[in-house]
Amino acid sequence: MKIRTVSFFIITTLLVIALIILRLCWGNVSFSLSDLFAILSGSAKLDKTAYIILVHLRFPVIIATVLGGAALSVSGLQMQALFQNALADPFILGISSASALSTLVFLLLSTHFEAIALLGSYGNIISSAIFTTVVLSCILLFDYKTRRPESLLLIGVMIGFAITSVTSILIYLAPPMQRNDYLLWVFGSFSRITLNEVPYFASFITIGLLLSLLLSYVLNLFLLGKDYAVSSGVSFAKIQILILINTFLLTGVTTAFCGPIGFVGLAVPHMARKLLATWNHKLLVPACMLFGAFVMLLSDMIASLPYLRISLPVSSVTALLGAPLMIFLLWNNHRVKL
Repeated sequence: MKIRTVSFFIITTLLVIALIILRLCWGNVSFSLSDLFAILSGSAKLDKTAYIILVHLRFPVIIATVLGGAALSVSGLQMQALFQNALADPFILGISSASALSTLVFLLLSTHFEAIALLGSYGNIISSAIFTTVVLSCILLFDYKTRRPESLLLIGVMIGFAITSVTSILIYLAPPMQRNDYLLWVFGSFSRITLNEVPYFASFITIGLLLSLLLSYVLNLFLLGKDYAVSSGVSFAKIQILILINTFLLTGVTTAFCGPIGFVGLAVPHMARKLLATWNHKLLVPACMLFGAFVMLLSDMIASLPYLRISLPVSSVTALLGAPLMIFLLWNNHRVKL
């Protein structure tokens, strides 16, 4: 393995660990590093307020940020390899649009049906799962009919536009309170996930990430073209469906729990390729996991600066933070190619 590759993984891992420690310490209520290590080692007693802040508030945010960043980045990598398109990202097949519509429908129904309102955040997750499953079923049906990735890409974009149009109409007709709740969700935030939801979120994302590692060899074959992949004994249709299902799992779960967070899935795969100078997906998949977690942790910290006294939308920070870096890397490379 190249020194460049080893250095990338070591440095990125250390940066992720450092940001996790800082995120635990940093906030409107701050802890010093000595206090934090004393608490984690058990040498210092944890009062009730500190326990709630660290365990119930910051720990779920960190888990969601790390896993969410990894999930969106790997999903983007898979989409770009599958469609051979540098502009493909996790939300290109209407996943974000379906989750957005499901959230709005849930908020509207909860005002009229008390049983639905009692479901709370789980109701939003269930509705998101239903809507994304319907969209995935439509995508797979079209895939069965067309058997062409480029046509599937266009169909996904059109489905996304159609769902967005329905969402816009419902927003216009929605009562002010539900409209405001929906807009807060659309901004995207990792702070809304609770400690009780962490096991469910982590389980689904971990399954998707492990499946992505198993699919890395097939993604390498896709770079050489569909014909080469088929001649190597790969069932292109079955693998394409498996990649689509995995992408819907990773992106759909992250969006349902944390809201739509863009840019990471588009930019991080390109950044990983430039930094590692490789197209080998056996390296790119874990690299995207690590670098995606780093970018998301850094963005979440900036969005939650205690001096601002408010939390900024994470998706806005990811774009502001990542766009200059992406432009710099591409400027040095002089061209974009996939």
